[in-house]
Amino acid sequence: MKFRVYGFVPVGITVEVDAEDESEAIDMAYESFGGLHGYAGNGGTGKLIGTSDRNVFLDSDGEVEFTEAERATS
Repeated sequence: MKFRVYGFVPVGITVEVDAEDESEAIDMAYESFGGLHGYAGNGGTGKLIGTSDRNVFLDSDGEVEFTEAERATS
C-alpha cells in the first residue's frame, strides 16, 4: 500500500526594511511582506516555495517533523 505522509519544516523569513527602531521595523515587515507562493518545478507542483518580494529572503534549513499519514489513492 502507498501512503502519503505529511509533515512540516520551519521556513525562516528575513525581510529587510529601513526603519527608525525595532518596533517600526517589525510593523513595516508585516506591511511589506507579500506572502509565500507555491511554484511548479522539479516535475510537479507543490515542490518549490518563493516570494516575489526582492527584500525577502527564505531559509528552509531545519528538521522535518512528520505528523500524519493517509492511504494514497493513486
